[in-house]
Amino acid sequence: MEALRGLALFPELGIGIPAIVKENEHRADVMLVSDGEVIVDALENHGEVISCDLEFPVSTLPWMNRRIPIHLVKSNEGQVGIQDLRDAMNVRTGVICLSHVQFSNGFRSDLEELGNAKGGHALVVNAAQSAGAFAIDVKRMKIDALCATGHKWLLSGYGSGFVYLSRDLMAGSKPHAIGWLSLRDPFTMRNDEAHLRHDAAARAELGCPHYAGIFALGASVDLIGNIGIENVEARALELNRYLTERLIDSGWEVLSPIKEDGTRSAQTLVAAADPAHLVGKLASQKIIVTEKPQGIRVATDFFNTEADIDQLIEVLKKER
Repeated sequence: MEALRGLALFPELGIGIPAIVKENEHRADVMLVSDGEVIVDALENHGEVISCDLEFPVSTLPWMNRRIPIHLVKSNEGQVGIQDLRDAMNVRTGVICLSHVQFSNGFRSDLEELGNAKGGHALVVNAAQSAGAFAIDVKRMKIDALCATGHKWLLSGYGSGFVYLSRDLMAGSKPHAIGWLSLRDPFTMRNDEAHLRHDAAARAELGCPHYAGIFALGASVDLIGNIGIENVEARALELNRYLTERLIDSGWEVLSPIKEDGTRSAQTLVAAADPAHLVGKLASQKIIVTEKPQGIRVATDFFNTEADIDQLIEVLKKER
């Protein structure tokens, strides 16, 4: 099992990732989600790409850079419907690339429903806003490729993350970029031949591993694994419900889709006339939120409390 970058040399470093993404297949850790070009390498000849208008650019730009046409399904009331994605499928499309949780408004897709609806398309998931907060089972959800970064819900700081590729995808593709650690026996230091590894995600290694990031990510996934990802998810949703109820009761407009629990996530988009001012005001009270064009995005994780939310609401009341 290879879960983190550098496991060609130290496979024991990757013991925690299955607690976050349930599948003991091939993974290669990369420095940032943007480095997940190995996914595009594996699928660049698979057809045109279906995504949506809510997506973070990293989900669309790598395909566009390869001149692969991408079709952006329009969201409706902050959500992307499964039927709308089905309607976008045609004989030219072959990849569905979506975020599990949207960075823009916190909309959470039902990955199992999406996996069952994908047909012959490959399902690529950007889990930057969900891995570490929500349970992901790549086999049950029929995910072909997934990428996640460590500095968000995986709590491990910048410079860490991982990429998952299914066995079938690994077997039928090869990376465009390689390094000396991509070889079957890198320590022979041969510079006159290239026998690439085909049995492990380590074939995507481009250089020396980022060990500080690896150890930080390993400690984080151990922590989350000990707590239980299902418990983290339940607590995140519990806090999100409490947050949105208090916001609405206080007269603030919640822009995130929250009518159904299945579309909720651990982050909430709140309408605000002057987002920059509000972010600064909250920061002065040691309350950190994210500025968005429509307002502010509030994120709550398992270590937060109802008292944290109460403090946020009290500051917001003064800004009405």
